[in-house]
Amino acid sequence: MTLHGIRLDVSSPALDADTRRQLYRGRYQHEKVRQLGAKVEPNDTFLDIGAGLGLTALFAASMVGEDNVIAVEADPQAAALARANFALNDRAIRMIEGAATTRGAASEEDGGIDFYPNAAFGASACFPRAGGTESIRVPQVDLAALLAERQVTAVNVDAAGSECDIIGAVDDFGGLRVLLVTIREQASGYPRTVELTRHLFDRDFALDFTDSCGQEVVFVRTP
Repeated sequence: MTLHGIRLDVSSPALDADTRRQLYRGRYQHEKVRQLGAKVEPNDTFLDIGAGLGLTALFAASMVGEDNVIAVEADPQAAALARANFALNDRAIRMIEGAATTRGAASEEDGGIDFYPNAAFGASACFPRAGGTESIRVPQVDLAALLAERQVTAVNVDAAGSECDIIGAVDDFGGLRVLLVTIREQASGYPRTVELTRHLFDRDFALDFTDSCGQEVVFVRTP
């Protein structure tokens, strides 16, 4: 099927009923795509944390070019689906498999972190959740290093409740201009959500009330 101008393979059994319903109704990542269209600029370098099906990375690539997009996905099944959709759209987007978070049982021995696959697509996380299975080990991604290495200017974070850990672990955001965050307060908790907001405010980010909607929140860097 084609959604937001992006071709997607929806035949995988890894897609649950709710995700399929959103896809067929044209609602899957609808708000996020709108925000990308409003906030991402042609000269941006875009980092997509929690790439899922690859839709947001592909949409960003249509704006900034595939060489300026990096996708990060911890769930091996989701990463495989995203890669397949990259190929379906003839896009050679760089995919990094791993979790860009400090949440979970990390180990210096293998450089990995515990990750819990979930039956609901997009609900896999670095902590146990309803519907989850036994943990697997996935690589841990150093977000701060990635921001500096690629001089990232726009980031999307959709990480099933780990967004506070991912963003809160970064002190220097370099040249980051805009940050799109899916905030799942039920998973992360209200105090941590407040802590996340203060962390960003202290680093010269401000809430963009115009383009934020529900759990899809936009932060922009102030001059």
